[in-house]
Amino acid sequence: MPQSPMRLLRRAAVAFALVAMATLLSAAAPAPARAAPIRLIATYPANNAERVAPEAELYFVFDQPTAKSGAFSVADLDSIGGPPGGTLLALQSPRWSASGDTVFLKPVQPMTYGHLHGMLVNVIEAPDPQNSATDLPGVNNPIYFTVSPRANLERLGTPGLYESVTLVPERAVPVTIGVRETAGTAAYFNRARYRFYPA
Repeated sequence: MPQSPMRLLRRAAVAFALVAMATLLSAAAPAPARAAPIRLIATYPANNAERVAPEAELYFVFDQPTAKSGAFSVADLDSIGGPPGGTLLALQSPRWSASGDTVFLKPVQPMTYGHLHGMLVNVIEAPDPQNSATDLPGVNNPIYFTVSPRANLERLGTPGLYESVTLVPERAVPVTIGVRETAGTAAYFNRARYRFYPA
């Protein structure tokens, strides 16, 4: 049965309204989130740092919270007799910041004085697996740093200075000894030993 022009116009208006509504809903629907892989934004030590303490705690800082799970490597690159890529150091269990954006690493034994070391994030896992990452900052570009050399002290001659010391009961007597550090590193004194000879 032929439809009246009015009915056809009404149907066309309804169809146009449905298309417009679908377009509006499509524009309002959020776009699917894109993966944002974890990035490394800071480290201690910084790349190419020198004079790092042998017992230093190392860390990696990431640009977003993590799942507090990952794999990390620290290697002594100057080790004698080790593999070409250096000798991997045994690490204590990682320590994490509250949000998981920072991981702290500490070798079980102090690192070797004066040796070049490298550290690398092998795997870091994100709460959303698509944001996980590997080999940070790069598989062939770890963070390099050098541990401070062992201090080497030489006594400086001080002729006539405190060749004779008078001790007074219950009174501290200062004694000065001049020394020079020749390895270009810091030295700290935590004890001293003196030998006294009879006059």
